[in-house]
This record gives sequence, structure tokens and C-alpha cells, in this order.
Amino acid sequence: MSETYWIIDYHIKLLSDFHVGAGNTLLGGNLHGLRLDAHGFPYLPPSQVRGLLRVGGYRLQKRRPSFRPFFQNNFPSQGGAAARSWSYTRASFPWKLVCDTQGAAGEEMLLEQTHVRLEEGMVQHLFAYQKAGVVSEEWQLQGRIYAVEPAREMDVAFLLACMRYEDRLGHRRSRGYGKASWTPQRVRKYRPGSEPEEISRNLPEWLNLLLKGE
Repeated sequence: MSETYWIIDYHIKLLSDFHVGAGNTLLGGNLHGLRLDAHGFPYLPPSQVRGLLRVGGYRLQKRRPSFRPFFQNNFPSQGGAAARSWSYTRASFPWKLVCDTQGAAGEEMLLEQTHVRLEEGMVQHLFAYQKAGVVSEEWQLQGRIYAVEPAREMDVAFLLACMRYEDRLGHRRSRGYGKASWTPQRVRKYRPGSEPEEISRNLPEWLNLLLKGE
């Protein structure tokens, strides 16, 4: 196999409110905090980007067992052999939009939701969590995936199929939050010492490539 490396740029269009937990609780332990960057905007950390795509890949290979080798190659368990290695950036809002709004959109985006349960006419088990709302269509998360070692076109096609198959992000998924749509924006390949070359292939063409190679 020729030493071909890849760079995948993608957008995540937000279709509902979402909650990406910061792993801590606020105000006495009953408010679950939202993961925010230094400018107060929510984002997906690299580990969660990989985790979400892995969930999509797992569901995909369960539905089409012929895709199992692609799943094992691109999302190996620790110590897996002959695996393709990818590096994931965080998925965050475009820096230009953040600067243009001077933080106003971030404040508008942050919401809070409280859950209660009534027992014998009394409120019990009160808790709340922060969440992020969709400000407008232009506010989409952006991220990038790098091939750390040479990979095949089929591996790229499988990652793009995982994006297509995963339509939720963050926590509180079971309550219907985090509806999203992943879209690859640009796929480039390169070899050491050369400039990246953009591949003029749309998503259906990538998916057809994967289906032909299964």
C-alpha cells in the first residue's frame, strides 16, 4: 500500500438542544454542568468525537457484518493489531463567529432544564442540568480528523459512513436531546513531502465506494 495519509474536515449541524457534560455538578450537586471552552461556548472533546463515531461504526457493522473488518481496523480495542490510527480534534464553533458575536451568542445558547418527580403530592428528586440551544443555522460545530499512519480510501469511506449513522451527540440522548447531522466538508490526501490534494467525491460516492468493497 502506498503511504497515503488523510485529513477529514466535517461540520455537525445541531437539530435540537444538547448537553455535553463537564463531569462536575454545580450549586450543591443538583445542577449538572455543561462542558464549555475558555470563551463560554460548548464543545465536544476529541475523546467524545471518537466515541460517537465508534458508536455509529458499531451499530453499522452490527447491521452489515461485512463491515466488521473496517470497524476493527479503525476502532480497535487496546492493543489491537494492524489498526488504522486516527487523531481527532475537538468539535467546536467557528472562531470567527465566536469573535463576531463577542460572546453574546454563547450567552443566548446556554439554557437550564429542571426535572422533578411528584410523590404523594410532593416534589422529590429535584435535579437540573445545563444545556445548549441552537442559535441559528450558521452555528455548526466543526472538527478535523487526521490519519496518523497510512490508510486506505476504504477506511476513510467507513469513517464517513459512521458520521452518517450517528445522529445524536452528548449526554441525555435517551431523552431525545442532541439530535444532529454530521456532514463531511472536505477530504484531502497527501504523501510525506507533498501538499494535500482535495478529493472531489461527494458523500454518496464515498458510501458507494464502501459498499462496492464490502
